[in-house]
Amino acid sequence: MSTEAEAFPSPYLAASDFPQPQILTVDVVQKKYIQGGANPGEKYICFFSGVVKGMILNKTNWRALARTSGIDQSDAWRGVQIEACADTVLMKGEVTPCIRLRTPTRQPPLAATPPSVSPRRGTIPKEEAEDEETQVLNDWDREHDAAEGKKSR
Repeated sequence: MSTEAEAFPSPYLAASDFPQPQILTVDVVQKKYIQGGANPGEKYICFFSGVVKGMILNKTNWRALARTSGIDQSDAWRGVQIEACADTVLMKGEVTPCIRLRTPTRQPPLAATPPSVSPRRGTIPKEEAEDEETQVLNDWDREHDAAEGKKSR
């Protein structure tokens, strides 16, 4: 047996293409005339690196891309990373599957801790403290550790 997506393939992404949220990288946004559907006309299609199908952008997803990139100009979105996930929306009284774009929730891996910073609290050794504020924070850390009965650094 076939699924609906297999029986009626589409050149555009659908909610069923995202069983799990996925981080995508924008390649290009193009304006195209779309004939089928309830609303034929000029639409903006977002293509992602490594993904064959494009995504027809609605206003909600356009705004998500603009918010994530900090730019409302689609020509500048190349390389922007966005998270796509399946969701539902109430449309004409019916719950309908849709794709939602959002700022990625996964953070990039942390960089290695610089040698002058203690991984425990970020304390900079006294001889390397450049300003009074840093030294005050270091002193607070030492006092806090002493109050907790820990060995002073």
